Amino acid sequence: MQILKLSIVCLLFFGSLNGQQLPNSESEELKVLESILSNSNNSTTYYKTIIKDQKTPLTSYIEAYLLKFYLCINDIDSASVIISDEEVNLLRQKFSKQKVKRIDKLLPKYKNRTTKKHERYKTGSISMPVTFRDGTMALYFSLSTYSGEFNLLRKKNDTWEKVCSNAVWIE
Repeated sequence: MQILKLSIVCLLFFGSLNGQQLPNSESEELKVLESILSNSNNSTTYYKTIIKDQKTPLTSYIEAYLLKFYLCINDIDSASVIISDEEVNLLRQKFSKQKVKRIDKLLPKYKNRTTKKHERYKTGSISMPVTFRDGTMALYFSLSTYSGEFNLLRKKNDTWEKVCSNAVWIE
């Protein structure tokens, strides 16, 4: 009987620890996602994240030549947007672990910025962002009718801002 009581107490204790807080990287990725949605000017983002572009897994796009960001904002050192081979491998690994998530459930206050209706020419989709460089940079994929692109963000003064985009394909 004592073992049963102890087991129940342990389950309750460890269960409450698991539900208290997201791991730091997931929490930061939600902050990036919130920034993406708050900076979008309309409600045409599809409510589910993507892990594929049509039938192509996003991980197949994680290549050094597709992660070169040349058209950056003016006040950033161009060397800081060079993604190393180690970072390419890390990004590939993180993107490969992603699962489709419901943005409207992750960030309910931004539900009005998403849509469940997928309309051609009007609705875009995004992946969950991936953070790297100790949580100071983030990358996500956006998909629209005419293009698919990686978007690079950086954390500046505890705020996420878009730095560059690089099209993987364009129609």
